[in-house]
Amino acid sequence: MDRRDFLKGASALGLSFTLSSFSFSSRKVTFSYDVDLPYKGEACPWLPVPINTDYQRVLDLRFEGTYRRAGIYRDKVYGSPTLYAEFPRGESKKVLKLEVSVEFSPRRVSLVD
Repeated sequence: MDRRDFLKGASALGLSFTLSSFSFSSRKVTFSYDVDLPYKGEACPWLPVPINTDYQRVLDLRFEGTYRRAGIYRDKVYGSPTLYAEFPRGESKKVLKLEVSVEFSPRRVSLVD
């Protein structure tokens, strides 16, 4: 069933249907990673970070933890950003928190070549 058939059927049944329920305005979301590594060996985790594109924009990015060194690095081939952290051997508490706020707009992509 395509969209036109659905709309015709809905109006024939007397259903109230408005296209305003399909808003194409931007939305904001905040998500976080909480990492707690339980072992005492050296650890070097990396966490993916969203990238700015035509349809999404990173508004805020914060990270904190008990790492020795950390930073945002870009993949040399694809340019994808990641948060990389280093925890020394013997450190009993290895904690890393990443919080990212992103604004995005819905988009449509053809899956047919």
